[in-house]
Amino acid sequence: MGKTTVRGASRPSMKVEAWPLDRIKPYAGNPRKISEAAVEKVAASLKKYGWRQPIVVCAAGEIVAGHTRKRAAELILERGESIPNWPDPAKAPVHPSGMDETEARAYRLADNRTGEEAEWNLDLLQFEFDALAEVDFELELTGFEASDWLSDEGEGLKIDVQSGEGASGCKGLYLSIDTYKIAMTEEEHAAIKALLDQYVEENGLDYGFVSHLCEAHHA
Repeated sequence: MGKTTVRGASRPSMKVEAWPLDRIKPYAGNPRKISEAAVEKVAASLKKYGWRQPIVVCAAGEIVAGHTRKRAAELILERGESIPNWPDPAKAPVHPSGMDETEARAYRLADNRTGEEAEWNLDLLQFEFDALAEVDFELELTGFEASDWLSDEGEGLKIDVQSGEGASGCKGLYLSIDTYKIAMTEEEHAAIKALLDQYVEENGLDYGFVSHLCEAHHA
């Protein structure tokens, strides 16, 4: 792969090469512990999405970023499995950064530490889980555990409109919210559906609809 130069930059753009896995040397002093569970998750990701990030090595050929990716690739090779759009599972994409020992040591720490500064917006995270679940996507491929998108009881919050008998004993339509069954009329169902349709038309998605109703109620 040839070098290309970014306008205004003094260095060539990132070069990526295909290296045999046994040529890529782990850094013996890596302070980051890598669990087998993490390796399995990254292996599943590689088999689903293929290589999306190269392994970064320093001038000495030791890994700067990508220890888990290398172990995951080795696991896939051991199992005789393949990686999409990657012809040789015995090799991995590598960016030879040219970093010296000091630069590599500092970057390893920064690469792992800076990610810990970010926090999850739990509402938006749940929205992403729900959107993937709606199309029957395997949520395990997100790297999260089932307990992250399910409640302690093993089930997510269920909100549904069904026919049957509500908590009041009335038969007909009822709004099911987790363990609650609230009787509702056809007119109430149609009114909620109309409000939802309007909200989706104005916002492009249904996320935030319940908050919208609550705000309208307290206005």
